[in-house]
Amino acid sequence: MALMPLDVRDEFRRDLGLVDQTMRNAIDHNYAKRKDANWITWLQFCTRLGLHPFLADTKDPIPILQVFAQRYRDGRLAPRGHSVTAKYVSNVLTSVGQAFAVLGAKDPRYTDYDG
Repeated sequence: MALMPLDVRDEFRRDLGLVDQTMRNAIDHNYAKRKDANWITWLQFCTRLGLHPFLADTKDPIPILQVFAQRYRDGRLAPRGHSVTAKYVSNVLTSVGQAFAVLGAKDPRYTDYDG
């Protein structure tokens, strides 16, 4: 793939920033903050375990996601330190997976079999 000329690249970056801002404006401010907090929690979890946050060296990310989900569910990773519902954990995992995709990485919730 050819490199973009500087002026085209700069315009592309500006437009990409506008997309991000437009998406943030379309959702509730508190919702956006929670999504950001979910990603930060994921980064802290990976750092504590010595894992690359994009699971670059991990063949099977499912066990890691399961432990993350369990710790979130029982409150060890939840914001207030209290247990949360399975639905809440599902939303957190979705948020983390979407962050992977937004940052250009493969969403670890999906395998090569289910896409």
